[in-house]
Amino acid sequence: VLALSEPAPLEHAVAAIVPRRALVDDEPAQVLCSAILVTERALLTAGHCVEDYGRGTLEVTFGPHLGASVEARLASDIVLHPRYSSTQSAYDLAVVWLDAPVSIAPLRLHAGAPSDTWVGTPLRAVGFAQGERREGQLVLEALDRDTLTYGPAPDMTCRGDSGGPVLALIDGIEQVVGVTSAGDPACEAWGIAAQVDEGVDELLALGSAPAAGAIALDAICAQPCTSDEECPGDLLCTDEGRCAVRGVDAGDLVQECADHGECESGLCVALGAAARCLEPCAGGSHAGPSGGCRIAGGRSGPGPSRVPALWGLACALGVLARRRRAATAKASRAWSERTGQHARR
Repeated sequence: VLALSEPAPLEHAVAAIVPRRALVDDEPAQVLCSAILVTERALLTAGHCVEDYGRGTLEVTFGPHLGASVEARLASDIVLHPRYSSTQSAYDLAVVWLDAPVSIAPLRLHAGAPSDTWVGTPLRAVGFAQGERREGQLVLEALDRDTLTYGPAPDMTCRGDSGGPVLALIDGIEQVVGVTSAGDPACEAWGIAAQVDEGVDELLALGSAPAAGAIALDAICAQPCTSDEECPGDLLCTDEGRCAVRGVDAGDLVQECADHGECESGLCVALGAAARCLEPCAGGSHAGPSGGCRIAGGRSGPGPSRVPALWGLACALGVLARRRRAATAKASRAWSERTGQHARR
């Protein structure tokens, strides 16, 4: 198995997509895919990376490796290319909209159509296949209207690099010409990238940076919601009409925190760029929308408005373990997907 061989610590605009953390001490799971920052709030990635995910399920980290994020953001909206198909690499594109802008310069996308004269051109790929942002050298072997096919020179993309950029030096300027999509299952012989010259502007125009929710983080208990769009960040509107992080009960998200011990409830909730203490809404504790312990505010009967720290942490750890198992299984299914004779990266 070949791989991208060199660390790429300075490629700040290439991010890792991971399952969303609910709690501040929840370490990111395995990388699902890579992504390319194209505006301050929009990432371009492969459509197959995010087709099964929605609001409140993904997080994006911009550090050189997992656990060392310089900036982290939440995925507040996901838009697939309208011509996306899970059976092909053409138009294997999607835009992930972030809950807040990042202070990182985006990569430049190539705007023109590729030429047959490009065959033999050196390429460079960047991705997170090994849990670390790495780069490697490729060579363009063939192209058609919608895809690029590349070979090792001597490196190769592999699982986890999907959604990352394939770059070429054009008129003296390095530009993104493709988005890693698929390749041979052994990650040794060839890879395919979706071209970016067609469809990306159209894709960006299909969505926009989501507006800030009308409900403030520290006013969740006082202000009921009727839709996800009313909730801040990537929070979801629950059946009870309260905004909540997936897997955690509704509550006001108050002062910033770094660990659970700083919070009276014993829960410090991760919110992408920051974290806040949860003050549960009045009510009982019961199973939440993702099958975990909801720590307060439910329909199953009365309960204390404050939950002891140990109980809150025990519930949270149970949710965390189940979520990690589900995320790992989902990632494994995505990585083992086969389309014809090639494997999704």
